[in-house]
Amino acid sequence: MYFFLLIFLPLVLTAYCFYVRNKTIAPVIFIGIMSSVIFCGFKMLFMYSHRVVPYSFIENLFYFLVKQTLLPCAVLYGLYFLVTKDDEEYKVNAVFPLLISFYIVFLPYTELTADSKKYTWFALFFKPFIILSMIVLLACCARFIYKAVKSSLRPQLVKGILFVVFALVMPAVIESFYIIHTEIFIVIILAVLYILLSLFVLRKCYKENLNA
Repeated sequence: MYFFLLIFLPLVLTAYCFYVRNKTIAPVIFIGIMSSVIFCGFKMLFMYSHRVVPYSFIENLFYFLVKQTLLPCAVLYGLYFLVTKDDEEYKVNAVFPLLISFYIVFLPYTELTADSKKYTWFALFFKPFIILSMIVLLACCARFIYKAVKSSLRPQLVKGILFVVFALVMPAVIESFYIIHTEIFIVIILAVLYILLSLFVLRKCYKENLNA
């Protein structure tokens, strides 16, 4: 029943490793996985995870944004960027393998330890795609921002930062709509549009890299 949730992101990461064929990303993947294991272990041992789900879009939005997208991504990548001594371009390219390796452990742990089981279909089949889409968008945005900084293009930099905010907020928006029992077709449409957007941005990013 939980097979797709457990195996989807590892398969994507495996495919990515075969595609890039770069052994230098191994330490990044290790950091991501170990950070997630340590965080989830700490949470399991020392934090009370029970949550009464409020019927409030704003409260749920804030919860999912802070606990499942913004905080993990910002803290993990922020610490990695500040602590490691790799060159800036390598750090930018590390966004995807670092975040996906973190969510390989974090996402199943978060969903399988949730108190409520009535959101199962969303957690098992939609959320892995939504999280992957977020990681793809963040990775592409990182490259966009890096180029804007290198070229001193302030409008492009602002545009990239705003898109990062959008990429981080949308998964929380979609899940908040779902958890308060919004019409299911609205949730599905938002999720599908978000996934399609990530594919479009990924394709554009790939073409730009080919032409670079």
